[in-house]
Amino acid sequence: MAVLGDLEQHVMAVLWRAQRPLSVRETHELLHYNREVAYTTVMTVLDRLAKKNVVARELDGRAWLYRSLKSCVDLHADEILGLLAGCGEGHVRSILAQIDARMGEVVVAGQDSCMTTGDPAWTPPARSCAFLAACRAAELNCGDCPSSRAAS
Repeated sequence: MAVLGDLEQHVMAVLWRAQRPLSVRETHELLHYNREVAYTTVMTVLDRLAKKNVVARELDGRAWLYRSLKSCVDLHADEILGLLAGCGEGHVRSILAQIDARMGEVVVAGQDSCMTTGDPAWTPPARSCAFLAACRAAELNCGDCPSSRAAS
């Protein structure tokens, strides 16, 4: 399975948080992203997610309703396994050990799940930031970045 793109991850977060099937319009209205996203773009993303068998869609009157076919955990596990496919057992064990050792780099203290932040506008952080390397070199926290606050 291919790794989902940044916007696809955000759309999935909307579906997971809703815990019910959503129309394109509802998904678009609930989507919080770091730039304006057109209704037609959300429609295209949901269509592609359906073709990838990540979401199911059913016709309700004249509108398609979309629901996730996989939990957040299952989808991320599938993505990680897809990245590790063909690596060989020794290499996979080394990678998993490195991930375990570096878990603190991505875990938010006191937060059990990315879906339970308490912030109804929360969606996954962007996968890349143009200033990430410079911020880390300067020992700056991404949460202090004006760009990240503007995006939320």
